[in-house]
Amino acid sequence: MNRTLRCLAAFAVAALLIVPTAPRRAETGPGSAPPGPGKLTLQERLGHAAADRLLILNSDDTGMCHAANVAALEGMTKGLITDATVMVPCPWFPEIAAAARKNPNLRFGVHLTLNAEWEHYRWRPVLPASQVPSLVDGEGYLWPDDRDVVRHVKVDDAVREWRAQLARARDFGIDVTHFDSHMGCYEYRQDLYVAALALAREMQLPLRVAFPLRVVPLKREGFPVPDSFFMKGGPNVEEARKVFFARFDALRPGVHEIGFHASVDSPELHAITHSGAWRAADFAIFMDPQTRAYLDQKGIKLISWRDLRDLMRKGG
Repeated sequence: MNRTLRCLAAFAVAALLIVPTAPRRAETGPGSAPPGPGKLTLQERLGHAAADRLLILNSDDTGMCHAANVAALEGMTKGLITDATVMVPCPWFPEIAAAARKNPNLRFGVHLTLNAEWEHYRWRPVLPASQVPSLVDGEGYLWPDDRDVVRHVKVDDAVREWRAQLARARDFGIDVTHFDSHMGCYEYRQDLYVAALALAREMQLPLRVAFPLRVVPLKREGFPVPDSFFMKGGPNVEEARKVFFARFDALRPGVHEIGFHASVDSPELHAITHSGAWRAADFAIFMDPQTRAYLDQKGIKLISWRDLRDLMRKGG
């Protein structure tokens, strides 16, 4: 099964079996969560009208390989990608960090990483394994499967590693806009989610939240979290266009995020992953002038995670 689809299925399994209070869907719905009595909507707090539909287009897995880095950089400078989240433990992280130092207008978050899922291309935690022993398998790499994370990872080890990844990103010159979770791992266990949320509050960074029942209380307290999250593409450009355009059609007034894995089509990409065609299709869609024209036609406005972070830090 394609890894993206398997991750979505895993969200649903986690919601049912691991976090009893979480919903069973992988993505939050396209509507707007209520902000609470007498409060402004998130889009109004960002300076837009209550009826506006605001959209973040975030490319995950940046730093994983050169193909992902090229796609993120081209997508942010020439296409529609608004943000990218960086996998700090990965071999190609220094390349994307150098680009961030060179161009501070690029918007990068951190893709908190507890997995190294590819068979022949793997990575270790940022910290020595002796400091985070529950994060590594018998070969010293991060666990290959999200289910291994659920079974084995101790929350204190996860938080130490997350802090190290965020610190390394900053040390390499990245102005961190937000964070999310590679393969959704902090969504799968309530203790990991609670720890991630506490870290976000401490660092004044917004974070991705996939489960609707978690979004609603955050919205009511004024935490700047998007109303919906969606991640699904297609095995080719035609199928991906149908999926993404249908999602655009479904968006209601509010702030929304669509996540994907943009990569340029290359031998490197296909040597690493079986989902290369899906990733190349993601990149093609968000470089396509037809996509921009469709968003304009629908009146959907693009914003960035940096807008949410700045709002959070201003106390707005």
